[in-house]
Amino acid sequence: MKTVWILGIMAVATASVADIGELMEQAANDKGYAPLFAKDLSNAQLTEKMWQFKGDILQPTPERVTKPLPPKTGKKKPRHPRDIWSTKRYSNFIIDLEFKNAKDTNSGIFIRCGDIANWLQTTMEVQIMQEDGKTPRNSIGSIYDCKAADAKPKLNPVGEWNHYTVIANDNWIHVVLNGKLINSMDLNLWTEVGKNPDGSTNKFKTAYTDMPREGHVGLQYHGQPVWFRNVRIKTL
Repeated sequence: MKTVWILGIMAVATASVADIGELMEQAANDKGYAPLFAKDLSNAQLTEKMWQFKGDILQPTPERVTKPLPPKTGKKKPRHPRDIWSTKRYSNFIIDLEFKNAKDTNSGIFIRCGDIANWLQTTMEVQIMQEDGKTPRNSIGSIYDCKAADAKPKLNPVGEWNHYTVIANDNWIHVVLNGKLINSMDLNLWTEVGKNPDGSTNKFKTAYTDMPREGHVGLQYHGQPVWFRNVRIKTL
């Protein structure tokens, strides 16, 4: 089974070389981009005062960062909405941004979220971290819990800016970090609930091939400082 999966990946990877070259050219072209969030956050969904623009930098509000989260209540409703989401929904797009980490930063870019109230089970996350996660599938450049980066990511040191580009095009997700393509994922290979093509498990109750192909875009606040700037999006 593993041999079949590897051969399948080689075939789709070869077939997509021309496509990713064209998509990366589009990503590098400034034409067609628009800010994901307005400076007054009027086109964002968020808990009031949870995020702010400080000059050109978008960040969780510092006093919110230092406050612990309320304890779990056992209720199904979100206990503390922390993330920031676009009001608009997107299908095929390029999101391009810069981010800066603290030593313990754990954040991410959410794409195609079908239901913000149930974001974990209806969205895909491209991971942002400074240190390695518990597994490569939870580290920088990964598609969270499903696919580790194909190439070893090269992050800049703590306190320096990094450049991230995420391309969502039909069944393909591509991740570019600091100018280098580090991950490509064919969603059509993720056909089993709770399982990745290599046999490892993930926490999702929907097979990734059946995840929404259209939805909100968001940035994650996981309780640690993180900074973003030049957050822009281009529809394909």
